[in-house]
Amino acid sequence: MPEDATKWSSVERDREAAERAVRQRLAVVLADVAFPVEDQLAVAAAVDAPHSQRVTVGDRRFTAMELAVRLEPYQDFPYESLDALVDDVVAGLREEELL
Repeated sequence: MPEDATKWSSVERDREAAERAVRQRLAVVLADVAFPVEDQLAVAAAVDAPHSQRVTVGDRRFTAMELAVRLEPYQDFPYESLDALVDDVVAGLREEELL
């Protein structure tokens, strides 16, 4: 395998691992949200301590509230499931080049 392909493969594995870690953490942070959920306020109300719950993305840490504000343009409420909300959060992190 050419060296560039090996590097790319390693980068891709790291990215996939980071995404899995973010998805797992979001599942924990959002565990108490009752779906379907209509808006960000309903999510924030269900998150235990939204100003202190942290999600690590790469080498940066965000509170649940910081992520909600930063990724608001990528969210499409209402959400019927945790997976749908997490998918949009991850897509927003990618768009913001944070993941």
